[in-house]
Amino acid sequence: MICYFSATGNSKRVAERIAEAIGETAVSIEGLDPSEVKGKSMSLVSPVYFWTVPAIVQRFLLKAEPAELGFLVVTYGTTTGHFQHDAEKILDLKFPASYQVHMPDTWTSEYDLSDSVKVEEQVAESEKEIDSVIDSIKKGEKGTFITKTKSAMTKKLSDKAFNLARMTQNFILDEGCTGCGLCAERCPDKAIEMVDGRPEWVMARCEICFRCLHHCPAFAIQYGRGKTREHGQYTNPHTKV
Repeated sequence: MICYFSATGNSKRVAERIAEAIGETAVSIEGLDPSEVKGKSMSLVSPVYFWTVPAIVQRFLLKAEPAELGFLVVTYGTTTGHFQHDAEKILDLKFPASYQVHMPDTWTSEYDLSDSVKVEEQVAESEKEIDSVIDSIKKGEKGTFITKTKSAMTKKLSDKAFNLARMTQNFILDEGCTGCGLCAERCPDKAIEMVDGRPEWVMARCEICFRCLHHCPAFAIQYGRGKTREHGQYTNPHTKV
């Protein structure tokens, strides 16, 4: 079983392509009972958030009890951080093979995705990287093929930054909101509720996956003092989330 989490489609695209190539099943951890993994072989595909494992993936791994691990694929924009170290520590198991796929960085509070040509080029390159990962998996190669890492010694500092970034008070709603409710419907944390036709963040923290921001039809959701409006929206063009 290939378990994945994906907010904008990057990790889903990787999981789906690998699953199709090797005759496996790709399953989103959203709505997946961790008990369904118990006693089975589990592979994982996930983005890296603030150099580590997204909170929703951490919660899933803490409850999952796989008999063994298959491969790990980390999708990243700048670095995979200490994702593998953190995930293996939670599971108390080692991934016999681990890979990275460089994809457009959806943390648009900092990274600019407004250049559509550049983004298309990045996506095209990521498809080639997925090809290489599939080839390695088919050959049964073992080892750590992740190179863009950070030392686990940085975890304390990065976790502090992660927790601060996850504060939902950082989100801003523009006047252009149409009240469609898509953000509340699609939020993996159910951190958004519609109140009098307007979305309200009802939890102190969320995943900061930016699914709400990137999927908003009116692009009415922004984040903090960053340049999310200038930096644009993004969803992987090869799949839907």
